[in-house]
This record gives sequence, structure tokens and C-alpha cells, in this order.
Amino acid sequence: MNVRSFSLRPHKRGKVPPWKLALLLIAAGVLGRLVLWEMPNVEPVMAVALIAGMLLGGYYVILVPVAVMVGTDVLTYALGWSGAYSPVQILGLGAFVYSGFVLAAAIGQAYRPRLLFRTRTIAVMARISIPATILFDLWTAFGDWLAISRHPPMNWSLGQVLEMQVPFTLVHLASSLIFVPIFGTLFLYLHTHGWPMAGPSPSGTDDSGPE
Repeated sequence: MNVRSFSLRPHKRGKVPPWKLALLLIAAGVLGRLVLWEMPNVEPVMAVALIAGMLLGGYYVILVPVAVMVGTDVLTYALGWSGAYSPVQILGLGAFVYSGFVLAAAIGQAYRPRLLFRTRTIAVMARISIPATILFDLWTAFGDWLAISRHPPMNWSLGQVLEMQVPFTLVHLASSLIFVPIFGTLFLYLHTHGWPMAGPSPSGTDDSGPE
């Protein structure tokens, strides 16, 4: 596993076209975030962002996590789930949350393992999710303090915000260690093997090509 510099050019395509894999990742992230909306720090967006960086790279590092967040935020505001924060506070914190997921995707691209459908590769994905999740939570905790918590009526210090963040980060780590292997297995399979075949081709031969 080598550290790679960032590039806007996507990785070499796998068995599924990158744009289709990106759409599937976005759909999984949006659906998962909506279903788990009432469970703080239990979310699949971190997994989706990391996998987008590892499997797709390039501009998908930005496109996939931002599309997931914009899609779910638009839906939740339309449904009245926006909470009690002011628009300025929401925009301020949102900038940290969005950029935090893009950072996670960039980490996935930088530390991209050799993409083989093996248990070891899934384990590498899960291991990378640990520092990515911690960095995300530190970054967004700072954003929460800067945009919301340091102002009245809270008047909290950055140290207080970070202290209160600890149990949420532990939950977030557990969430990442669950979703990254599950989503990683599914999307890595698609990337390396393509769509499962329902049966033999009409000619009776396997035209899927070498793997």
C-alpha cells in the first residue's frame, strides 16, 4: 500500500463503469443516511466516501460524498428534519462536514490498497477507516465549536467540545468498522468481477473475459 498524490483523473476502470459505481455509492449513502437519521454518528457516508476514493479516485473523491450530503440534506430539510440551528450556523458547520467527508475520500485515494477481492483488502479498508473517522470527528468538532458552541448561550471552550465528542467518536468508529467491510465487500466485488451473471450466455460460453 503506497501513498499516492491526489489527481483529478479517476483510477483505471474496473468491470463496472466508474459513473455507474459512483451512482450506486451515492444511492447507498443517501438511503443509508436517511434510514439511520435518528442514530447520531451511525452513518454509511464515511464508508461511501472512503470506497469512492479507493475504487474511483479523481474527481469522484469530491463528487460522491458531496452528492450524498446534498441529496440527503435537501430531503431532510424538505421533510422538516433540519433542527433548531440558524441558517448561518448550518452553513458554517456544513462546510466542515462536507469537507470532512471529501478529506476521508482523499485519504482513501492516497492509501489505496491493491484492489483484489480478498479478505486482506477488506481488512486494509477497515484499518484506513479508523484514522479517517478520527480526523473527520476532530475537524467537525472544531467546526461545531467555531460555528455554534463558542457562541451564547453555550459559550463552550474547544476543550469542552472535544471532551464531549469522545463518546460520539467511539460510536462513529464502530459505525465505520461495520459499514466499511460490508460496503467494501459489495463494491469491491462489483469493481473486480462486475455484475453477477444470472446464468450462462445464450451461446453457452462465458464471455465475461479474463479476471
